[in-house]
Amino acid sequence: MNIVDIMTPKVVAIHAQDNLSKACCVLEDAGVRHLIVIDAAGRLAGIVSDRDCKLAVQSPYSVYDQETAETFAERILVEKIMTPTPECIDPMSSVQEAAYIMLDKHISALPVTQDGNVIGIVTSTDLLGVLAGKPETTA
Repeated sequence: MNIVDIMTPKVVAIHAQDNLSKACCVLEDAGVRHLIVIDAAGRLAGIVSDRDCKLAVQSPYSVYDQETAETFAERILVEKIMTPTPECIDPMSSVQEAAYIMLDKHISALPVTQDGNVIGIVTSTDLLGVLAGKPETTA
């Protein structure tokens, strides 16, 4: 089984210059745990997870009032909390290869790239679906 068989072809993206507040909103609104980060030219710049956002929000300001915490979140750029140049995987790579990369690098998502373009994302949840016998998705 290949990555193309289990990946999510529709990725949710955010710009590197967007702020933490927007990233948190996009994650929640889209119901995803990972955002692809693109630069001004539309190229893959990084990846940001809900965990990255939660850790960033746990600033010294978050123990104060909500307004101060929100102001802080509006000042932090996604590029400051993202994982730059993330590990990527080819759509024809095996599911086993994705699992190995995730285990080796301690990550839970891989952008799927072809000819330098992001065409999907595969997550640890997708891999668990394969293990559990969940039907394949259609790319």
